[in-house]
Amino acid sequence: MLNEFVAEHGIDSVIEFGCGDGEQLALADYPRYLGFDVSPTTLRQTKSKFAGDPSKSFALYDSELYTDPAGLITADLAISLDVIFHLTEDDVYELHLDHVFGAARRYVVLYTSDLDDPGMDGEFAAHMRHHPVVRDVAKRFPEWRLASRIENPRPWSLEDTDGSISDFFVYERVTTD
Repeated sequence: MLNEFVAEHGIDSVIEFGCGDGEQLALADYPRYLGFDVSPTTLRQTKSKFAGDPSKSFALYDSELYTDPAGLITADLAISLDVIFHLTEDDVYELHLDHVFGAARRYVVLYTSDLDDPGMDGEFAAHMRHHPVVRDVAKRFPEWRLASRIENPRPWSLEDTDGSISDFFVYERVTTD
């Protein structure tokens, strides 16, 4: 879906907040890419995996220390894939959205759940929390509109635990600064 989106919309640059181990990035065809991650160990491994690719850059991300009021860290497309539902604290979630939407010039793609149900039970409670992402983005970022929601064709369930709780949410900027 993302490779198709990048090609169709003439995307020249991509910033990812939460690049992880690079497994998804290995499938991507992005002209220029900057991946942020919170884990130094994971980032070292990912950086090593793509060491021979001059189109990819990586940086350690700390939501409390990250700041870009000059708007230097930007790309045509900012993405956050399978990250938001792991953000269990409100302030960390809000900073993440600020940083993702602040880095995007034209588009944002989020791959996450969208539920107004912060409670999680059992083993997932410590590291997962649903957020009403669509409502929050509409309220906090009026210069962006939800262009499309691409529902997951294989939703997670007790019968299909290989599925995902996430859908793609594609936002486009409707006003410029």
